[in-house]
This record gives sequence, structure tokens and C-alpha cells, in this order.
Amino acid sequence: MGKHSATSVPDERPEDAPLPQSEEQDATERRSADTEDDGVRTQRQRRRARRRKRILAGCGTVFLLVVLALAVAGFAYVRNVDRRIEERTAQIDPELEETLAERPEEPTDPFYMLLLGSDVRPGETQARAD
Repeated sequence: MGKHSATSVPDERPEDAPLPQSEEQDATERRSADTEDDGVRTQRQRRRARRRKRILAGCGTVFLLVVLALAVAGFAYVRNVDRRIEERTAQIDPELEETLAERPEEPTDPFYMLLLGSDVRPGETQARAD
């Protein structure tokens, strides 16, 4: 039956005959709609997928660069602190170093010490207890 026919007269054309232009376009559109429903990706879907992959790859690259920069900055900081400690320990008086290095051969009686004080900082009205 024709698509736009008002009567229910069957088409005179055989099954293998070429479709008219408008019916051929309708059939192509139906086939493309069917392929979308069947899970076959259309060109638009492929472009979107490629774009998503590029965006994710870019975000991943930026994330890795930030992590790498933080690792390098952390390493530089630790190295700087280590260097400053080494410089200050080199300035210790040799007599003090010998005193600190002495260890008794046998354990001695425990040594108890009570430290008293307050942690008051300029600009603060209340002392800290922590």
C-alpha cells in the first residue's frame, strides 16, 4: 500500500523494484535509526567518544603533571631542610659534641626533670596549653 494513498489499493510495483526517491530516503532513515538501536555507533557517537577520550587524556596528563610537580617540590623542600640541618650541626662546638656523644657504660639512675613555663606569643591575649 502506498504511503500517501487514500484508498487501500495495493501497490502495482514488485518487491524488487527500486523505491521512489522519498520512500528510499525513508527506508535509509529507518535503517540508520535501526543501527542506532542495535548498538552500532553512528558517526556522531564516534566523534563524541573520541572527544571524551581526548578530554580524559588531557585531564589525566594535567593530573600527572601536577603530581609530578608536587613530588619535585616536596623533594626540593626536604633537601633544603636537610641542607640547613647539616649546616647548623657543622657549627656545633666540638666540646659540646663530645659531651653529647658520651654515653655511660652502665645504666644509671633515672633522671627526672620538671619544666614549667607558658607559651605566650606577641599579639595574643591568652597563653597556649598545648
